[in-house]
Amino acid sequence: MSYPATKDQLIEHARSANASKDILDALQNIPDQESGRPNELSKAVAKLPGWLGVPLAVFSLYGGPALLLEESYQRMVLPLSRRGRARASLEGSFAHQIQQAELEPGVRRQL
Repeated sequence: MSYPATKDQLIEHARSANASKDILDALQNIPDQESGRPNELSKAVAKLPGWLGVPLAVFSLYGGPALLLEESYQRMVLPLSRRGRARASLEGSFAHQIQQAELEPGVRRQL
């Protein structure tokens, strides 16, 4: 492969070399700029996991305490954007919560 190369050229070269899906995904996520040398490309790809880890860390720092507080107080303390059956299980009555319990795995019918 000759350098400088554009992002599209890098992706096409990776496809022609039968690169794995992970490598193609990583190349799709690099910035749209010419790569002058191979080490510039590796620096751009090396930063991706760090930036993907930021939202995961934020969610963990918020979601973990939110779930712990919810378990302690037995009610929603911090919003977690629950919808549908997950929201109804917290806000609904006991009868509503066990309405479909017999359909859950591991629950057997009593004679």
